[in-house]
Amino acid sequence: MELLTNLDQRLGDLAAQHGAVVYLVLFAIAFSQTGLLLGPAIPGNTVIFATGMLASGADPILGWPLAAGSLFAGGAVGNVANYAQGHKFGRAVFERRETGMISRESLDKTDAFFAKHGRWTMILSPFVPFVRSFAPFIAGVGRMHLPPYLTWGAIGVAVWVVAMMLAGSALGQVPWIRENIGLALILIFAIVSAQIGLAIYRKSRAKVTAR
Repeated sequence: MELLTNLDQRLGDLAAQHGAVVYLVLFAIAFSQTGLLLGPAIPGNTVIFATGMLASGADPILGWPLAAGSLFAGGAVGNVANYAQGHKFGRAVFERRETGMISRESLDKTDAFFAKHGRWTMILSPFVPFVRSFAPFIAGVGRMHLPPYLTWGAIGVAVWVVAMMLAGSALGQVPWIRENIGLALILIFAIVSAQIGLAIYRKSRAKVTAR
């Protein structure tokens, strides 16, 4: 928790002491979020939010274009790397083991899911911890066509980075939020998730009623 509450200060210290190295760190963090299955161990949303805080104000510590570009590049490259892993190794796992969730039927369902919902999955998944680390891998397993995958994956990362940095720029000026970044993001995520869940519920109820 101490890491989360002092994250803006830590990034600021890194920028002050090592200059441009901080942009390589941002690239690496974003890459870990979409490129590694262990990405959820790093608080990606918190890092980007804090980056937005440091890139705004009267005397910004980080440059907005460089910070956003570094985060976008890391996330986009991570998407490609994770997709490649799923495409090369994931499918073999499904085809070798015919038990439980790892079965031929599951593989067929994965193919069908990404054929139908791959676009929105790649656009929305970066906002959700764990999902952003697994969605590219599963897209590779499901062999989502590469051109649309690259397009929608890049759009998803861009929207994620810009939205979280803008949130950091705007809300990061509030003292309580600045001092409790991790908790604030959890509350924001919970509220947004509840709204999305409610919208999905209402839509499903409307379909049932229509029948």
